[in-house]
Amino acid sequence: MIAEQRLSPETRSRVSRFLMDGQYTMADVSACADALRAAERGALRPEEEYCVTVAGGIPKDSGPWHYIDIPIPVTSDSLDAYCPNGNCVVAKIKSFTNTLRDSADEPERRAALMYLIHFIGDIYQPLHCVERKCDQGGNQEHVNFYLKNEERVDHRLHQVWDSDLVDKSKTDAKITDDRLYAISLVNALKERDADKWAQQSIDEIAWDGYRIAEQHAYRGIPEQDFCEMKERPVKPLITDLDSDYEKEGASIAREQLMKAGVRLAELLEKNLTR
Repeated sequence: MIAEQRLSPETRSRVSRFLMDGQYTMADVSACADALRAAERGALRPEEEYCVTVAGGIPKDSGPWHYIDIPIPVTSDSLDAYCPNGNCVVAKIKSFTNTLRDSADEPERRAALMYLIHFIGDIYQPLHCVERKCDQGGNQEHVNFYLKNEERVDHRLHQVWDSDLVDKSKTDAKITDDRLYAISLVNALKERDADKWAQQSIDEIAWDGYRIAEQHAYRGIPEQDFCEMKERPVKPLITDLDSDYEKEGASIAREQLMKAGVRLAELLEKNLTR
């Protein structure tokens, strides 16, 4: 929604044409990559069947496209080391950008547009750019999250950064509607910052996400070596997130949303030119 508001009329019109002549919006297709990943397992919900139409089919082995596992501690300064056979979010953003810009196949370009809308969001979620001791980007870490008077018990750390902190940011802003929240973020943007964010390379974005995860997402989360666990414990270790963690995390999530919207708009302006 943020990106959509920042597009020029010409690019917005092209996006609309690709999304079945305005039948769908960018927001409508933004979660299709997740739906299609579920479809690979035979778990596509009826209300998500339109995603197959937009994508032109169900992909194969698309799970690794959504993230890049840069290990803590890092072992190489080259992202290629963490992207086997080009199957990671960094490589896929680059590949789909090339397809969107250069392909003569319109359905192929439509699928590329759909995937880019999703993957630009993914790469700005810090835990999509990191792995600590085989924890699957925080998916093996269990925490308790507090939102006003609501306790969200035994959430995975990855889920906290996917959605809980966004919910907190919206609650703190006293906004419940997603579109109104997006508008508030657009209005809060400083063009000086937007210009800087728009120029960041995909590699730089991934490394920024890694540093945020290392310094903030894992702060106060006891390190466990999941690589050595043959079986997951019946009762996992659950960490209570404190209010400072949640406040800081919500601020980071808010800025990451703004950055992602700016970067997606910039990518489309430069590469969806016909």
